[in-house]
Parts: sequence; structure tokens; C-alpha cells
Amino acid sequence: MALINLLNELLNQAIVRYAIVMYIIWLILPLLSLTDRKNFRLTSINAARTAVILLIMYVISSVLIILVGFKIYFPYVNSIFLTLTTWLILQSKNENKELPLMLLVLMLILIPYTVVMIYDSYPLGDDVRFTVGFAAAIAHDGRWIPLKYNENDYYQPFDAEPALTYMLLSTMGVPLKDIPIYYLLLKYSLFLIYVLSIYFITYRLTNSKGTAQLALLLFSITPPLSLTQIVAQGVSIVLALLTLTAIINQQLNNTNNIWVVILVFAVSGVIFHATYPLVIAAYLLPLLLIKGDAVIRLGRNRAGNYLAIIMAISIAYWVFTFAGIAVFSGLPMSIVQFINFLAGAFKPYATAWQPWYGPGLNQYLVSWTLVPAIAASAITYFIIKKMTRIGNLPENNNRYLVVLGLLGLLGIVLNFIARQSTWLGGRYFYWLYLLLLPLVSYFIIMTFRDRIISTLLVIALIAILGFYGVQDPTHSANTFITGIGWANNLSWKVSWVIAPLLSGNMPTILDPRIGTPLFAINFILNKPPPPAPRTGYPALIIIGNDNIGARIYEPTNSTSVVISLNFYKAYITRLG
Repeated sequence: MALINLLNELLNQAIVRYAIVMYIIWLILPLLSLTDRKNFRLTSINAARTAVILLIMYVISSVLIILVGFKIYFPYVNSIFLTLTTWLILQSKNENKELPLMLLVLMLILIPYTVVMIYDSYPLGDDVRFTVGFAAAIAHDGRWIPLKYNENDYYQPFDAEPALTYMLLSTMGVPLKDIPIYYLLLKYSLFLIYVLSIYFITYRLTNSKGTAQLALLLFSITPPLSLTQIVAQGVSIVLALLTLTAIINQQLNNTNNIWVVILVFAVSGVIFHATYPLVIAAYLLPLLLIKGDAVIRLGRNRAGNYLAIIMAISIAYWVFTFAGIAVFSGLPMSIVQFINFLAGAFKPYATAWQPWYGPGLNQYLVSWTLVPAIAASAITYFIIKKMTRIGNLPENNNRYLVVLGLLGLLGIVLNFIARQSTWLGGRYFYWLYLLLLPLVSYFIIMTFRDRIISTLLVIALIAILGFYGVQDPTHSANTFITGIGWANNLSWKVSWVIAPLLSGNMPTILDPRIGTPLFAINFILNKPPPPAPRTGYPALIIIGNDNIGARIYEPTNSTSVVISLNFYKAYITRLG
């Protein structure tokens, strides 16, 4: 009965229904390709020249849209060029994939990112308040002082992300208050490294530049992989991909002098976020589970050595961190809560947060299902062919990619189920989508290349989902649609007006679109944060007068004093 209730609960969610439909579609498309015309290529088209023309047209179109302010038309333009570029990749006769085509692929990734940054150049999200706020704390104190600020236990020895931000703005000579200048540079630098690392790893795993380019296009329309906001976990994922790139490069060139670089990446990645060793383990574990697969010519023993060293560094950091906190300030609260949880005295995950995707935004969830559905189809055909040995079924012969994709797919499903009833998982495991990209892009190339009808259907499907993908709030925040409580440019401007007027003694309840900027601005102004409200005592509530604000607090006191601030309202009321 419990299983039936769980299935009913899952099927009532739009994203699950989308995933099932997409999986069925991607089971049918490969079968259709078996009856499709073979060896069909546009041999008369010069891929390099066509890519140059498309590149120029795409850049000009995007610039005009930005200058005129017609941002609502950008998803349509982007989808058209996504269609044409995917067609070039699948039908180009030159497997070397000329440089203009690669530049076109990069523009299809960087331009949507640029459009988002232009309209929302300030830090977005909730955790990013620490980026600027604690960077200001480092500037005021001269260094990061452990245990001084209310920060996660893991970051107490050294809060790496604010330190990176502070070093960058100090190098540039930019004041702390000029946030977009140094924050955008940090965003673009990390995003470019992120993209190029995905390309290099996919290329080395598949030995196909076309596959790597297709992986980048799929990456650009997959919202969970977005790097819109720069948080510590995002930096650690980028460092993990850089580490894997260095490991692969070391094996291909048979050199040992890159060990120092790998160790620097490993120590830095572990300090930034606990996700780092998990990403490394996800890529290296499949090499320990399969035999005879020389995908990246990384021996099983060496893979084990790399993994052991990185895990040792991670464990050492955990021990150092929590032992230090225990010595100087008592047993860390996270450990106390975990012990109480095991003893049954504390249940921190009894209920889950409600998803911010409302009914009006459900259609954007379809873009989350594209890559998992293709991966599930590829794995299904691999298993069927191995069991039945039917010769003409589509198959991915690269066992490493199959195991890597299976690991990622299982992780995504478990993460989704866990998130339904607990606070576990969620965005902390969105990086699992990275494990699917090599398998998915390789499967599409091997199954649909040289076909005509099935290729057109595949490209049309990718383009349609790409239309939703670039607009998804996780990727585009407040650029194309609203509905997510992230602070945009207007929020920061309003917060700069409010911050000097707030008393440090007045308890407050803040809309996150105001609370996030105010957290950072208070540090820049060297003001203490306002105290938390107490039941039965007056408090200042600054909240939006829309459905997002209503999710935070719904004032009911008819004697409340209302001060209108743009699309926000300030309420002075009594709690309780």
C-alpha cells in the first residue's frame, strides 16, 4: 500500500509525467532510425562556411535583441540557431569538426548566459549573500576568522569562496560596493572553465569532437547544470572537472609532472565544498568496476590511487575541521543533531520544502527530463542487445559510458525521491546530470547520424525543449519569467536604499529578494545584522506584495502600517 501511495504521489507530479513521455519517445526514435534512409549527408554544404554565416547571424540577432530590449524573443531566436547547429553536427561530413563550428557551439552557450547576466548582473540566489557579505568581513577583519560568524561548520577553518571573491576584487582594485564588476568576471571565468572542461572530458571519453560539441549543446539547455549563481559547490564542481581533465591529460601524455597540479586542485576543491570528492569518485568508480575498457587509457590501479588520495585529503579536512571546532567551541551542532537523529530524539527531515515551481511554471520542467530520458533509452537498448543479441538494435558499445550514465541516472532518481519527503538532496546533487552527457551525446551521434527523417525529429525535439530550457527559472532566474524568489538588480537597488534606514535593534522578517542583498550590504556597511523576531514582540516585516512574498509571510493584523516600496510592501505588526 505504501508503495502504491508513493507511485500515485510521484505520478501526480508534472516532471514525472514528462519524464515517462520523453522516455517512450526516445525508445521509439531509435527504432524509427532503423527503417530510415542511410548514408544521407549534405555533402554539398561546407560546414565551416555555414558555421561562420550562422555565427555572424546569431551574434547580430542577439545584440539587436539586447539593444532594442525585446528579450522575450530571444528564446525563439536561440532555438532556431540551436536547431541549425545540431543539424550541422549530425550531418557534417568532417569528423574533425572545423573551428568555426566549435565557435558557433560556444556562442550558443555563452550568449544565453550573457543575456541573463545583462538583465540580472547582481548575485542571484540565496547562498550567494555569503559571497559578497563574507568578502566584506574578510576586508574589515584583514583575514577570515574561524568561528566568528554564523557560517556552516564545514567552512569555519577557511571560507574559500568569499576569500576568492576578495582576492579578485583586490587584484582589480574595485570597491566592495561595485559588485557587478568583479562578480561578473568571476562568473564568466568559472563558466568558461566549466564549459571547456566538459568538452575536453567528453571528447577524451568518446574520441569524437562532434559528440563533445553535441554534449555542450545539451548542457546549455539542461537547467540543473546551470551556473547562474556562483556558490561554493559550483566552484568545487569546476575544480573537480579540472582535476579529471588533468588526470586524463597525464595518462594520455604519460607524464608525472602534473601531480602537483592535481594535488593543488584536490586540496582547493575539498576546501570549497564536500561535493568535490563525490564528483571525482563518480567518474573514477566505473573504471574500477569494468575490465578491458581503454576509453581514456587510465589503468584501474591508477584510478584507485587517485581516488584514494583525494578521499584521504577529504577525510583529513573533515577531521581537522570538526576536531578544531570541538576543541575551541564544543561539539559542532551538526554532529549533535546527527547523533540525536540516530537516537530518534530529533527528526530534521520530517517534512520537505514545497517546490518553488508553481502550476504556472510546470511546463519548464520538461527541459529537466530530456537528458535523463535519452540516457534511460540508451541504457535500455544496451541491456536488451546484451540479453537478446539482436544484431540491428541501437547500441552504445562503450561500456564505461554506459556504467557512468547508469550511475548518474540512478543517482538522479534517488535524489528526486529523497527530496519528496526530506530536506536531503535537491540541488546538491544536480551535478549528477554531468555523468549522463557523454553517454547521451554519443548515443545520439551513433544512432541518428546519416539518417534524415529520424534526425529531423530528434533535432526538432531538442529545439523545442531547448526553447523551455533557456527560460527555465533555475537557469535564467528573473530574466524571462518570474516566480522564483531570487534577488535581481531591482532588489539590490531597493536594498541599498533600505539598508541605511534600518535599525540594528529592530527584529525583522525579510522577503528573500530583500534579505539576501541586505545580508551582504550590512557587511559592506559594517552594520550588525538585525535580530531574529520573537513571538509576542514587535517586528518589521519587509515582504513582496505578490505570490512569492505571500509564501514567506501573510500579514493578518488589520492595524498594520503599510509602506509601499515598488513591488514590495513593508509591514510593521506584532507577531503571535
